Amino acid sequence: MTDAGLPYREGFPRARRVVVKIGSRTLASDPEVYARLARVIAARPPGGVIVVSSGAIALGLQVLGWKSRPREMAKLQAAAAAGQSALMRRWEQAFSGEKRAVAQVLLTHADLADRARANNARAALDALLEAGAIPIINENDTVAVDEIKFGDNDQLAALVSAMVGADLLVLLSDVAGLLDREGQRVSVVHDVEREALPLVGVAPVEQGRVSVGTGAWRPSSRRRGAARWPARRS
Repeated sequence: MTDAGLPYREGFPRARRVVVKIGSRTLASDPEVYARLARVIAARPPGGVIVVSSGAIALGLQVLGWKSRPREMAKLQAAAAAGQSALMRRWEQAFSGEKRAVAQVLLTHADLADRARANNARAALDALLEAGAIPIINENDTVAVDEIKFGDNDQLAALVSAMVGADLLVLLSDVAGLLDREGQRVSVVHDVEREALPLVGVAPVEQGRVSVGTGAWRPSSRRRGAARWPARRS
């Protein structure tokens, strides 16, 4: 991802409120991505961007000195707890160079499924944005084991987008994306039901060989209804 990667995408400059989700593999593959993303976000007027960030477990493994990802759920939760402060430290350092404050917000799917708790979360996020801060949202993995099992930050980002009335949701990923039956990337999907779902799970044929071409679309497309929260807009 380059500094110009986000601002010149259609819709990003015009969107009043944006949710940006970035995954663990993207963060782990390039330590400088924190600073580059901070520069892109800081170029927008304050109060319009929320970041949904993975990476706590991966950083927690380093903090605890574990060589590989454990299978035991309790150890994964321990890694998440140890990695949360390291993750926030990286975001804080990245945005400090842009003179922007960050705030950690830990949520679970259960929080967003409960109307009262979701309304409280939305009010807090609204207050942070009004103050010009950048909310950094992650799953509260120390109490929500299902999210660890399924890695649902894409769905969390969709739910947060709907909750705060975002105009745009950006999912940053290192996978190829949605491929058509010829193996070509589909850059724009206007109708998920008709254009994307028929391709989910379909392996494109390339030079006589079958290759998997759905990228991260299988789980994300199945959650296409997640962003339909009847959000309040100010």
